[in-house]
Amino acid sequence: MTSNGTVISLEEGTLLEDNVNEIEIETINDNSSPSSIPSSRILTDQNKIISIPVEKVIRTESTFKRARHSATYQRSWKQKEEAMYKTYEFDLFGVRTEKIICWLYSTDNISMRCRLCEKYTKAKNRVHNGVIEKLRQKLDGECMESSPCVAHTFSLVGSQAAYSLTDDNKIGPISPSVSKLESSISKIYNYFSRSSSCQTKLKNWHRFFEQPELRFKRLFDIRWSCIRDSIKPIIENIQPNSQALFIVLEEISADWMCSSTDRETASELRKQLLRDEFLFIIHFHHDLHECVLGPVTKIEQQPPMWGSSLSNYIRESKKHFYGQFKIEPADRKKLSRECFDHIERLLQELDRRFIKYPLLENLSISFDPNYLMDHKEIVDQPEYGRKVLNYLREKYKNLPSFDKTAVHAEWELIKIPLAEYLKGSITHTRKHFWKSFILFKQTINERFIEQFKNIVMLLSIYLLSASNSAECERGFSAANRVQTNGRSRLMVETLDVLLNVRLLLTDEIRRCQFVAEKAFEPWNDYESKRRYTRTKLLIDVADDYEPATQKYRPIQK
Repeated sequence: MTSNGTVISLEEGTLLEDNVNEIEIETINDNSSPSSIPSSRILTDQNKIISIPVEKVIRTESTFKRARHSATYQRSWKQKEEAMYKTYEFDLFGVRTEKIICWLYSTDNISMRCRLCEKYTKAKNRVHNGVIEKLRQKLDGECMESSPCVAHTFSLVGSQAAYSLTDDNKIGPISPSVSKLESSISKIYNYFSRSSSCQTKLKNWHRFFEQPELRFKRLFDIRWSCIRDSIKPIIENIQPNSQALFIVLEEISADWMCSSTDRETASELRKQLLRDEFLFIIHFHHDLHECVLGPVTKIEQQPPMWGSSLSNYIRESKKHFYGQFKIEPADRKKLSRECFDHIERLLQELDRRFIKYPLLENLSISFDPNYLMDHKEIVDQPEYGRKVLNYLREKYKNLPSFDKTAVHAEWELIKIPLAEYLKGSITHTRKHFWKSFILFKQTINERFIEQFKNIVMLLSIYLLSASNSAECERGFSAANRVQTNGRSRLMVETLDVLLNVRLLLTDEIRRCQFVAEKAFEPWNDYESKRRYTRTKLLIDVADDYEPATQKYRPIQK
């Protein structure tokens, strides 16, 4: 229906193609008045498929002006000229031949589809499932497991510990002490980062005290596990023997060469930092990060003693002076309760997120070098590893080329030489343990891999089951930044096409670079408005082209 109320109807008796399952056309009215929208009813008469329009009255209250069209894939689309692009192939003799390829995706052609760019997160029942769960459902593979990233999980533990719990065990508001700490630290970094003269003064005092410089960067846009590197420089610059931060703020607040705004800001920030509440909490979080994230250096201390820097601060500030500066006192019993509550929340999140994972536990008992070295005296016993092996056999019974019966005999045969190798005088390292063991056995038996192929298969699963995917997550984050419309001019469909071009041009890096640049230019053009159908990939280029540097032009949105 158009804006003037005219009904858009389908032609009667329209013949549809045999391979089309369904075509849906949904038109959303511009106003909230009732409208009459035709819908199609499909009738089958022997070999004919006829579409008969049926009038249907619906009421909508939406004022959203957009027409959404959803249609199934039609095989005739790939025959159109705009769905083709030309490329070249080289045979074994180096002869170049021209080839026309369709870049549209057929539902039957899975090999040309990019699973990373498709949105598989939502199931039909509105349940959020990951890629592993989707593959398990599609391939009926119960042996497929997804282990959460330890680095990501640990980061969530620290960030969620800052929030309080309600009576029904739901996440409540953020802790006031953590909120004030984040605000104070942000003010420190923001104040010095926007003024080069303030940075120069602070660096001069750093050189005078022979202290490391305070690095300036944005805070709390990063993970909780990275905040340790932001708190530590502040602690080093407020210690009694090197209070460069306080000295610079006092110097700026009394310097009449600075503007009145800078003097007032420095004076207010100095008063805020010279409070017992801020100093107590920042020393507490410094010790918490040092003990949890850094090396444990205070094992010799007996509870209930605090960490090193916090205990030193409590001892140094008994007379309400910290170094050469007077501090504003606070209720330390209240601050201590807040610190204990934060530690309790941290332990709760650790217990909730780091639960027992039977698969990794059983794989570790069988193949973890550290566990095997600690239990090398019982590895060759008959009962060792049998329960674990039974669990793994059932887990991977449907794994291709895996024999759940033969693996039992292989395990009983490999335990004795494995125990002898563990008890030997050879120095073992976790990183090269299995590699050295297999190479040692291959020098004696050339068919070792073939005879113990099922055990080697389970060993490969253990070695490939990474518990920390921090590097992978950095790659996925970079891909998400490229795919997000609000952060980049590239859309998901664009990236999908470029990935397929890269796969097709495995040996033509320079040509692939040229194609990517030409594809990026129309997407970055304001006139194109990032429309998928208006972009044309140019791949038929001369052999003597020179790729130009890709430049991003700022677009006014």
